Amino acid sequence: MATGATEMIEASAAQQAGVQRVFVALNGTPRIAYLVAPNGEKLPLPESLFRVLLQAAMVLARGEEVLVSPVDRMMTTQQAADMLNVSRPYLVRLLSENKIPYQNVGRHRRVKFGDVIKYKLQRASERRLQLEALVRESEEAGLYDLPPILGRGKLDASERAKS
Repeated sequence: MATGATEMIEASAAQQAGVQRVFVALNGTPRIAYLVAPNGEKLPLPESLFRVLLQAAMVLARGEEVLVSPVDRMMTTQQAADMLNVSRPYLVRLLSENKIPYQNVGRHRRVKFGDVIKYKLQRASERRLQLEALVRESEEAGLYDLPPILGRGKLDASERAKS
């Protein structure tokens, strides 16, 4: 039953094997698939729907939940803060700094689901780049080079006598 509502979807333990078989079947090539309707009619699956199904199957096969939601769905600031794993006051500061677009609805701010996801992906990308730069600087500074004693675990008797 299609209601247009956003809902979390998960595969039960009994459904895991079936979901994994679907994922393996969809992940092959060529990427042409058909859907058999309840009345038995065979319908070609459009590429966009195929990609949604493939991604959903991949996540469900890992035992995780899937959320299907329109990107323009409006969220409260608390819902957006929860999604970003930040406090609501911090999210409000992000909105005030125009880091995430928002709309005023009466006295309340509302943000689009898609804008929150876009910010989350951007933040993850920036963190990854900063971490890569930190690792590179640490390697160049020789911080990953361990002294022989520290690199081995336990000291043998002759090394203990030296220390």
